[in-house]
Parts: sequence; C-alpha cells; structure tokens
Amino acid sequence: MFRRFAFMKALREIEGASFDNMVDSTDDSRLHDSDWVTQRLAWALKLAIAGASISLEPY
Repeated sequence: MFRRFAFMKALREIEGASFDNMVDSTDDSRLHDSDWVTQRLAWALKLAIAGASISLEPY
C-alpha cells in the first residue's frame, strides 16, 4: 500500500511545498491535486514499483 498521506506530509514538512502549490488552482473546493503533485506522486509510485521488482526473485 502506498502511504499517500505520509507522502503529502513530507512534501509540506521536508520540501517546504505550500498547500497552494499542492492543490489545483482551478478547483474552488480545493480537493484536487495540482499537476505538480500528480507528477511527484507518479514518480514516487514508479520508484516504489521499481524497488519492489528488484527485490523479487526470478522464477
């Protein structure tokens, strides 16, 4: 399972990303991620999948 809340919290606390940068500026309800966050999330998932596949034993 991917820990999305922890990921978003790290963007804020470690990288200093503002909440305004993390939400879609065109979303009046402020519930949807910005394109920047979507790209960062996709990259993190790619790294997690690649890391998991390296640790698997071949058949």
